Amino acid sequence: MRAGLARFLRSRDYDVVEAEDGPAALHAVATDGVDLVILDLGLPGIGGTEVLATLKQRGNVPVIICSGQGGEGARIAGLDLGADDYLAKPFSLPELEARIRAVLRRGVPQTRQDVISSGPLRIDRARRAVQLNGRPVDLRKKEFDLLITLACAPGRVYTHLELLADVWGSTEEWQARATITEHVRRIRQKIEDDPEHPTIIETVRGVGYRFGPPTDSDDGS
Repeated sequence: MRAGLARFLRSRDYDVVEAEDGPAALHAVATDGVDLVILDLGLPGIGGTEVLATLKQRGNVPVIICSGQGGEGARIAGLDLGADDYLAKPFSLPELEARIRAVLRRGVPQTRQDVISSGPLRIDRARRAVQLNGRPVDLRKKEFDLLITLACAPGRVYTHLELLADVWGSTEEWQARATITEHVRRIRQKIEDDPEHPTIIETVRGVGYRFGPPTDSDDGS
């Protein structure tokens, strides 16, 4: 399994360091400057839970657990131990890559705009407030979370898996894609001139969504 994951990730242009047991994993993190650890709990030498605890004591390297224990209790225990994400076997390789991207994004410092303005739309991140043509737009919590996630990277296409991970902290195993579709529909009803032909939240068929608003303009308002 380790060899298969390594081949897949290298084919996606990741640099991969393999470790066959717990001591080797700790050594690799200490010496190779890794950005993220994919950790199997069933490691020989030193168990995965002990490796995780040691890693978290040493620093903040993000860890994704891959485990054959898929029950809710095991997932909660792994996250409580400090894991940044938890995948139960069997899982798809594209889903793993989506989780990797999501976890790495969380750890990258980004310039945060407190206010994002685009055409008539104004999003105030700090106040969690949205205005359209100067009038307040009432968004539910997850609707706002989804909108701000897309708006912070205009033009970037977010896949369904990425949105489930970033906004809901979930996966297709636990949350249906229809959840995203319904939230996008609600947001469009509130901010689009024509929800049937959206220009702010655009659908990229077979992939996901992107924030594609009109060019910012300064109308003095």
